[in-house]
Amino acid sequence: MTVAQEQNILAAYNAALADKQPQVDEAVRELVADPRFEAVSTFTEANAARADATRAERDRRYEEDDDAYYEQRNRNGWLQS
Repeated sequence: MTVAQEQNILAAYNAALADKQPQVDEAVRELVADPRFEAVSTFTEANAARADATRAERDRRYEEDDDAYYEQRNRNGWLQS
């Protein structure tokens, strides 16, 4: 495949996306206007925030465990168990 052919394919793809964008925008407007979507969206955002907090806490504990392990190894010497 030549560079010109690749550029033509990419241009056709971008034109197809641009052609569909008004339909996508309309579908999103209809979806956002539905009160059920707002409830699901609020629920999803709340759960995402909780999941992020849980993940951050878990990562902090892992880091503390690693730090404690290496600190112990440094105190005892690396060749001792």
